[in-house]
Amino acid sequence: MVTRDESPKGGRLGAAIRALGHPVLHWSAMALQPPEDPSALQELAAAPEKWSWVVFTSRRAVTSVAAALEEAGHVWPTGWRIAVVGEKTAATVDEVGGRVELVSQGTGEELARALAGHPPAGGAPLVFPTTPRAADTLPELLEEAGHRVHRVDAYRTELATLDEQACAEAIEGGRVGVVTFTSPSAVAGLEDALPTTVLEPLKNDCPGVVIGPTTGAAARRAGWHVRQANTTSLEAVAEAAASLLDRDVDR
Repeated sequence: MVTRDESPKGGRLGAAIRALGHPVLHWSAMALQPPEDPSALQELAAAPEKWSWVVFTSRRAVTSVAAALEEAGHVWPTGWRIAVVGEKTAATVDEVGGRVELVSQGTGEELARALAGHPPAGGAPLVFPTTPRAADTLPELLEEAGHRVHRVDAYRTELATLDEQACAEAIEGGRVGVVTFTSPSAVAGLEDALPTTVLEPLKNDCPGVVIGPTTGAAARRAGWHVRQANTTSLEAVAEAAASLLDRDVDR
């Protein structure tokens, strides 16, 4: 079961799981929307020369910043030093005309450690475009590494509506074997979208496959038995989910 906000037909995670031989249910617990207050994003785009490092942990943050720059009449700033988590995010920066200087293959914590060796030029603030629901862990680590962090709401996540009866019937019918989470907000969204009477049987019978330690911590707090993907990529999440499903089939 996929909880991230993606198309049932063209979503990357669902497609990766199907390619490994397993059917997919799409229960999108969150929907991605523009920021409720776009002023901080507009400020970022209006004076791009003010910023030194820009840190991206998601493709959606990259595309939101690129759209704001275009609306402000700016091309992607050549002076930005860009650090990202994951090759997919790096590829998205390349697609919009940026140049990535640092790529963490693991977590935001690893990226913060890498940035500790790159002090901000002239004391200019580091920009972290993200969602209001994102944890404070990365900004705190970046500040410990000597950076002054300016957090910007680049997009927001909203609760999606799920069909409670259909979900309950799928769980009771044994149609769900693994639940995938690619963000803490997806964990919280599913908790809010379904009642305890529906979720508890799911948590008892199905593991949650998570993309990284932050999402894993959120899932554990919510009561899930967690398997973490080997790397922070959707393909790794699909592989971890498929390995669990294959193991159940072999039994």
